Amino acid sequence: MSIFLAPARKNGCSVHRVREFFLSKTAGATCLRPMIIGGWNVESPDFIAQREIKYAEGGRRFEPGGYNNVPIAGMQAAIALLAEVGLPKISERILSLVATLKDKLAPVDFEFLSPNEESSRSSFLTFRSRRVAAEKLANTLAENDVIVSLRVDRADRSWLRVSPHFYNTFAEIDRVAEILNRADL
Repeated sequence: MSIFLAPARKNGCSVHRVREFFLSKTAGATCLRPMIIGGWNVESPDFIAQREIKYAEGGRRFEPGGYNNVPIAGMQAAIALLAEVGLPKISERILSLVATLKDKLAPVDFEFLSPNEESSRSSFLTFRSRRVAAEKLANTLAENDVIVSLRVDRADRSWLRVSPHFYNTFAEIDRVAEILNRADL
């Protein structure tokens, strides 16, 4: 016998698993290729993708690892929420949050990389202080549980990027501005 499969449908076994599987070495090497590629059935040291797919030896080549059902269900719920709220409302909210932050920082000594033109506005604000290093501001924000992205441009200048989303509040934006505007930084 070259191949033997027995499905797992009873006694609490998962419907997408095979309970019994036998494959002779000659059949496995010549006629079957795995349908799913995962972290366990290919050669991927430390789960780092390789340029060439090399399947694991023996039966392990047919066991890709656990299915990613929970994150897929979460993504489905997130997409449903985005669809329910509507992309125009989400866009309007994000642009309003970004504009509010920019307005609260503009009177102080900040330089903005993000465009001013209404037609070129985006969902994030990139800026830096003329008095305080961006790295120090990023650390101060992190100490206050505010997550920003520290970026470096081609001229080796550091910038902060704030990327609010529609679930952020104006109170959170006010808090970010308050931390950044502190005179004792």
